[in-house]
Amino acid sequence: MPKRRTEDVVHAVMTDHYIQRRRTSGDLLTPLPEAEVPREGNYHGDVTLYYPPQLPITPDNQLYLDLAQVSEGANLKAGIPQLQQDLEKYQPSGPEFYVALGNAYTKAVATIRRSIGMKRRFDAARTFARHWKNWDARSLRLEEGRRPLRCWKRLQRAPCQRPAL
Repeated sequence: MPKRRTEDVVHAVMTDHYIQRRRTSGDLLTPLPEAEVPREGNYHGDVTLYYPPQLPITPDNQLYLDLAQVSEGANLKAGIPQLQQDLEKYQPSGPEFYVALGNAYTKAVATIRRSIGMKRRFDAARTFARHWKNWDARSLRLEEGRRPLRCWKRLQRAPCQRPAL
């Protein structure tokens, strides 16, 4: 019985008990790539309690609820000011709440930098598209004028003059 890699645990090899008339093509023992799992959770929104629906208002309960808001990046916009306010109010002795606040600020700054980079790439892509549209319009005018050699030369020069992305 042939051995093959499992698809869910890509580092494991198992014996395949499914007997087939023809062998499958390719090497069954080649390592499979791991699936990318998002590090930041999928949920983005207000973090609420399941059970019990309400907790007594104590410093620890408030701080841990604030920590849940910012720890996985679920609600940074409302969670960072709330955590900062509760840290000033309760002044806990442990460092985990202060570290969580620093990590939340780091995530927020990274998100802002990513959005700025996306805008720059978008502006560059828009400039690039406008540039190529102009080259295309010039080449069409030259083709209409029945000058294919001149059109070809101009289009060959175009990739050298496009803006860097």
